[in-house]
Amino acid sequence: MENWNNKWKKILLWVVSYLNILGFVLVGGYFILKGDNDLKKESKKCFITMLPFIAIDALIDMITYFISINGSVSGASNISTFSSIIGIIKIVTFVVMIVLVILEKNSNSLEKTDSNNDDIKG
Repeated sequence: MENWNNKWKKILLWVVSYLNILGFVLVGGYFILKGDNDLKKESKKCFITMLPFIAIDALIDMITYFISINGSVSGASNISTFSSIIGIIKIVTFVVMIVLVILEKNSNSLEKTDSNNDDIKG
């Protein structure tokens, strides 16, 4: 992990957190313990982004359980549709966050080159 730059570590963090909460605990915990402040902030941002999806998934599971006890078929199909919509929103959210990580690094490097150009001109 020492040969990776922060951009790739952040991308890894977002991908792992999308795939599995246990993977996030391992990777995010490692970055919180061993990483710099930038990686710690990204881990916390990732955790805060993940929390609503975990809560919604738990709520959907409970509702599905209660509907299955009742035996309602139409309720189960509605929950399945709602679950699919939440899954799509989760994918879009994590893709947007990964794109923001990629663009964040590019904008920082552009700002550094602009400041270097100003130093040369002045």
